[in-house]
Amino acid sequence: MNSRKGAILVICLLVMVAMLLLGSALLVLTQSNYISAGVERDEKRALYTAFAGVEKAIYELNQDGDWSDGTPADFTESLTYQAGGNTYTGAYTVEFKSKSQKDVRIKSKGEVNNSERKIGVRVTR
Repeated sequence: MNSRKGAILVICLLVMVAMLLLGSALLVLTQSNYISAGVERDEKRALYTAFAGVEKAIYELNQDGDWSDGTPADFTESLTYQAGGNTYTGAYTVEFKSKSQKDVRIKSKGEVNNSERKIGVRVTR
């Protein structure tokens, strides 16, 4: 009878160790997914920030109706916005390259936290 009690104890210990290992694996997986979701969120915010830079660049171009003054100077601006009750900051950098008086290329780089996204557009008049 004593040998059975010892066998049950060993089985219980093995089950507990297996559950501990499974729990640890789930914890690592959850932490990895949490970090990955945060990086993806920041990358999307950086892309939207780059789009904001393009919108601002088009606005600046439209201030000179026929673009006779050439392209505006390159610029960098910071953004602060709220989402989900939190305040976030980012920045965009815009560069202009004029192919002709009627053809302008805009490059915009958005940065949020450690993520950055770049987009380019061609604007013709």
